[in-house]
Amino acid sequence: MNREPELIARVVAGDRLAAREMYDTHSPRVYRLAYRMTGEDQLARELVQETFVRAFAQIDRFRGESALSTWLHRVTISVVSKAMRT
Repeated sequence: MNREPELIARVVAGDRLAAREMYDTHSPRVYRLAYRMTGEDQLARELVQETFVRAFAQIDRFRGESALSTWLHRVTISVVSKAMRT
């Protein structure tokens, strides 16, 4: 059973435990992508944090048309690309 919509609704409602669960579930994948894009461990770790700050700020915009992991992938690419340009 897919608990993702319930988890997202809880995060949108401000449930910090749900946000932590989402972070714990998805941060390893976000880190691997950030690391592949940067090649730097510490920078990748910082960008994971930035990705989730942005994701949590925009989670109410997630429409569920794709998997949450797909949406987070796009957020990660955006965050890393912006960081690499500066």
